[in-house]
Amino acid sequence: MSAKRRALLTLGAAVAGGASVVSYAVAGPQDGTAGTSAAGAQRSTEVHDVALTSAAGGRPALARTRTAPFSLLGVSWTDAAARLDGTAQVRTRDAATGRWSAWRALRPSAAALPGGTRGASEPLWVGPSDGVEARVVTAGGSRAGLPKGLRVDLVDPGTADGAAGHTAATAGTRGTTGAGGMRNAAFVTDDPPVAVTSTVTRPPIVGRARWGANEATVAGSPQYDDKVSAVFVHHTGGSDAYSCAESPALIRALMAYDTETAGLGDLRYNFVVDKCGRIHEGRAGGADLPVRGAHTPGFDRASTGVAVLGDYDGATPTRAAVESVARLAAWKLGQYGGDPNGTVTLTASEDSGVYGQGEPAVLPVISGGKDAASTASPGANLYAELPEIRRYAASPARNSAIPTADYTGDGVSDLVAATPGTGSGVITLVPGGTGGPVSSARLRLDQASAGVPGAAESGDQWGAATAWGDINGDGYADLAVGAPGEDDTTGHTDRGAVTILYGPSFTADADTMALGDDYEPKGARFGATLAVGDFNADG
Repeated sequence: MSAKRRALLTLGAAVAGGASVVSYAVAGPQDGTAGTSAAGAQRSTEVHDVALTSAAGGRPALARTRTAPFSLLGVSWTDAAARLDGTAQVRTRDAATGRWSAWRALRPSAAALPGGTRGASEPLWVGPSDGVEARVVTAGGSRAGLPKGLRVDLVDPGTADGAAGHTAATAGTRGTTGAGGMRNAAFVTDDPPVAVTSTVTRPPIVGRARWGANEATVAGSPQYDDKVSAVFVHHTGGSDAYSCAESPALIRALMAYDTETAGLGDLRYNFVVDKCGRIHEGRAGGADLPVRGAHTPGFDRASTGVAVLGDYDGATPTRAAVESVARLAAWKLGQYGGDPNGTVTLTASEDSGVYGQGEPAVLPVISGGKDAASTASPGANLYAELPEIRRYAASPARNSAIPTADYTGDGVSDLVAATPGTGSGVITLVPGGTGGPVSSARLRLDQASAGVPGAAESGDQWGAATAWGDINGDGYADLAVGAPGEDDTTGHTDRGAVTILYGPSFTADADTMALGDDYEPKGARFGATLAVGDFNADG
């Protein structure tokens, strides 16, 4: 954990137009002290609360306090059933540049969260920051509508390594009862259902351990329904201006906000999809099981919640994200015979703001959150993609592999540089990074390297053509390498061959493809050009 930083907190004044504002700031020290951990240091995910207290005259104010760097924030208050009468706004200071952002509004939560410990706004991802100013703008200058216990919650997502030591063995120690704030009481604890085989190929899913879920903060046991009858599509809000390498940190921060601020026991969504199309396991309990989430008030039962990272009121969702949401929806519905283009009748388990408790709702099997509950999610632009999501989920393409050039699995495409004229041919693999190719981590391979089949023979031209793709469907990019100058063992020169190297290691289980025995001309130069694709849509 980085060193704590002293902060100055001040009360603001009125804004243009006569609206009142309660404004306070959390700013780093002026001495230039670094606000981040040493390079490579492991940090656990942490939430830092900055509370509003009562000063002289009863005015809301903040005392001098300490804070730490953060990347996500929200506003919360004591009573989960209370609503914030006004608009919470924040601006943050970039930890790297020291520049302050523009003021941004925090969206209210979709509805009061039964079982939640506090009322809260939706979280906002702001990236690595070391200062925040927050204000609540209320109509007519009134402060009477401000709920008690108002505070800003600052989330440091930590590192995946920092969360690796937390295990489910310590879950349930937060003092909550039942399912730790998860909605709807009936659930299975010690006897989860048996996973049902889907009629649709399961897409690659990044597991909780891989993105660094802090299992020690999970309260209670997973709840299970009999089946998944509907899929609700959401967005997480915040911004789509993130690198996909940041997706794990963003999801860790969302989980911390849901568990420690909103008191939901775990991440509210069953799955999270980033703009690169990577699918992440959300709420614990088993990606292939009908785990009950906390994503759509009144309609968590017999449904799964999929959220796309970003705010899609302003941004346009990527094609990769749209297709991955469709693949995921098709797979979950395929376990229980659901029709992506069909409708389903669900009964509201509570007042959702759109349907009253006990009221039946006829909804598309793949719906947006706002179809069932009082929320703007999944944003206008992602909501507009729902017809395409349904179409794709019902088409044969739903089984196709997700295109990728990311062999390290970190969310950034990687680079291959080939020099086929060097000896038998050499390829150099260079991992991508948020600042460009990471040359210090490059990997040099030829046909004499461990795990690479064949022999390094002059003139093979190994690497004359290369192509990325997830050939074995494990979520990591694999590499096809052409060697058009390869001779066979029966005297046919330049017959050619193709090597398939499997990520992420490239050191085991490699395959070699060659022309069949019934095709024997010299100079065929098989592998001079290559293309990788899921040509039979089997995943």
